[in-house]
Amino acid sequence: VYVHAIESECIFGKQQQLYESDPHSFWVLMVCPGSKSWGRSCVLGRYVGIGETLSVRFEYCFNSSWKRTSGFRSATMVEVHISKQPDLDNASPGTLDCEEYMLVFKSTGQASFELNYDLIDGCELGSDERLLRLKCKDLRRYGILFQTDEDCIRYADSINKARSMPPAEKHAFAHARSVGYNFDGWDEFDTLKEHERLGLPNEKWRVTEANASFGLCPTYPQHLVVPADVDDATLAEMASYRQLRRLPVVRYLHPKTNVALLIAGQPLVGSSNRRCYEDERMFRSILQATPSPSDDKPVTGYIIDLRTSSDAAALRSKGGGSESVENYFKWKLVYADLGREPAYADSMAKFADACQSTDKTSFLATADSCGWLNFLRTTISTAVVVARILIREAMPVVVHASTGCDQALQISALAQLMMDAHFRTYAGFRQLVEKEWLTMGHPFEARSSNNQSDRVKQNAFRSPVFIMFLDCVWQLTRQFPCAFEFNEFFLLALVEHSQSSRFGNFLFDCEKERIAANLKGKTNSFWGFCEVPEEKRRFVNMFYEPLPGWIKPSFRPQSIEVWFALYGAGTPYRKFHEEVHDLLMFMKDKHDTAKEEIEHKEKELAQLQAQLQAAT
Repeated sequence: VYVHAIESECIFGKQQQLYESDPHSFWVLMVCPGSKSWGRSCVLGRYVGIGETLSVRFEYCFNSSWKRTSGFRSATMVEVHISKQPDLDNASPGTLDCEEYMLVFKSTGQASFELNYDLIDGCELGSDERLLRLKCKDLRRYGILFQTDEDCIRYADSINKARSMPPAEKHAFAHARSVGYNFDGWDEFDTLKEHERLGLPNEKWRVTEANASFGLCPTYPQHLVVPADVDDATLAEMASYRQLRRLPVVRYLHPKTNVALLIAGQPLVGSSNRRCYEDERMFRSILQATPSPSDDKPVTGYIIDLRTSSDAAALRSKGGGSESVENYFKWKLVYADLGREPAYADSMAKFADACQSTDKTSFLATADSCGWLNFLRTTISTAVVVARILIREAMPVVVHASTGCDQALQISALAQLMMDAHFRTYAGFRQLVEKEWLTMGHPFEARSSNNQSDRVKQNAFRSPVFIMFLDCVWQLTRQFPCAFEFNEFFLLALVEHSQSSRFGNFLFDCEKERIAANLKGKTNSFWGFCEVPEEKRRFVNMFYEPLPGWIKPSFRPQSIEVWFALYGAGTPYRKFHEEVHDLLMFMKDKHDTAKEEIEHKEKELAQLQAQLQAAT
């Protein structure tokens, strides 16, 4: 087949659309004659684009010299839509190798890539059994056509086996032995220094080491901030009353209002309406540690449950539930309805399909029905509400859903990003990810692992919670393009490497497991990679201007945009963004050079003027 037709969501007998003005919109995907080894020659391509079309049928193939040949099995009457005759010079023949930790396509052109097995979300045969389809967790998609069915099946079996390797055998452990960075990255975030930056501890709040050996809560960090009048014995009693023993702990103390943002797991109320007096005492202590907004106004607080009231009530039969306002005096209980985390995976997959589909007539209907944009809008709006309560109403907020290690971290991190300009810097945002996601026990392994053994763990299900957070951050960068020192290429790198197993940061599910595996001594840190000069240059926002204080993003439906560079991976959008970024960097370099030359000339002129005045 003139195999431009092979790589797409609609393969044989279905119509395709391609972008009319893009010369690369129809890339080649076919097999060239090669040896019988694993490195059989092939050509890789992606289907991309939208626009005016022309229906064409192909019933023949080309060999490696681009001559028509009957040496390949014909795909009978494959109908495709193309805008013009494809340019065969853009094809990139190469070899595909199954290496120990990654799939490598080596090409003489621009199509070469290295794909970690753990980043591959799906590997299956296409309509033609010579076609192998790869779906990636960062939403890229590849198609590879082999000369024989046997080759294709053998590659598929090898890739699927490699995708299921346990964490201790993943690429990060081998990568550190061959690559080193000038900046280590493992000491990027210091919990105690962050506490000091926030003015902690003080007379109202203390830092406890009750979790130094992770006995209090296995998924929490070793140092926790709690009210000063709550002792460690009380914390131990409280932990047994909260899901996964995740008792309420301080995540942020606003420097101006001195009110706290806390997260927790759901209370284990159950159908018997169980109470925990130590837990209730903790909430009273939080109010006592909060400055009163006025002499005649008592201090009150908000408990924001990120579920619906019906979902929270339904979990009572399983031992969960929500706080009772009758028992938690002066606290207001609010339900936010962020949706169920397991539903995120299906919603995002459908949204990505809509973004990469050639049928643009149904895009709006599909994007609306899958609910992904509404999830983003609701998440951002909830974070805005939390920030507003802390700043304007000066009231403490406790956030939880069921476990406190998914949606609660989203809201906590987004609210801090909106309130604190430090977290909008290149280094500060990395510290925020470390602080709110890695040390606070977001189960990266369980949420994205291909290993079936991880599925039987407690609280284990696939869900792109962290990717949703990064999308929300991208929405903020679109509304405040100069307020963030990092750009979308940095966010895309986080999407990829939080799931690729190339770096040790995102392996395992909590700090306890990472320390036990000695990741600091055996693997590289992603933050060290971010400080490589070439990468840092690509990740930093060249138009950054610090914006102090609170940013207030809009969460109206029309303000939520589609991140085509992520969801349209394989379409011209990401390539277009990269080309524009390279052009802007080139222009900025020219501007900086010209500015330096002008400053140098101005200094020379000033010296000459001074000499002239001295001579006269």
